[in-house]
Amino acid sequence: MSSPHTPSAAGPLIGTYTHPDGSDVRSVASVLVPLEAAEANIAFIAANTLKGTAGWYPVALSPVMNTNNRWGFVPSAVGWVQADITDGGELWFYLPTPPLGQIVTIEAVVDGNAGPGGGNHAGKPATMPVLEAHLIDWEGAGGTSLLGTSTDSSIDASAYDSTHTISIALGTALALNKTKSLAVKFAGEAGANSLVDQLLLTSIRFEVEATP
Repeated sequence: MSSPHTPSAAGPLIGTYTHPDGSDVRSVASVLVPLEAAEANIAFIAANTLKGTAGWYPVALSPVMNTNNRWGFVPSAVGWVQADITDGGELWFYLPTPPLGQIVTIEAVVDGNAGPGGGNHAGKPATMPVLEAHLIDWEGAGGTSLLGTSTDSSIDASAYDSTHTISIALGTALALNKTKSLAVKFAGEAGANSLVDQLLLTSIRFEVEATP
């Protein structure tokens, strides 16, 4: 039986390795496997790593900014409710950088009638919720740039008062690194037909597409 540390099909002997203190001499072949097997192992690891990376991931609902304090967190609903409809306010969230792959889609999950206020909207709010994606450049030119924006497209008040999504499909897959990161801004409802303590943001998530 082979040692757990020694491949059963070793390659040809091509030399020896000696520890600097001279205490350990072994055949280099004992830690080699045939080229075909090595290539197959690398391909398997790469394919399964990418499969594990691709998919949808949630963003922690811990905003880095709550402009004018228009929003309040509701523990029982595990989400943010719009407590002030003077304007839509702004909730800003950082998206984590995926170790592999590229971000292709961002979504906000909302419900116009899930907050503690009670009552349905008589009609769609005059100003509907908006989701924006911003690229933050920490070096070089610096600053932020708008990557995409999407306005709640509910067809009527009934659809708005149900759980639905607001999505941004990025024009090109976005690769992030240590100098660039992604943030999203969510603004709520305002104007005619808007209601206090009704609009609830329950989730922000993003989709990662695997890349070789």
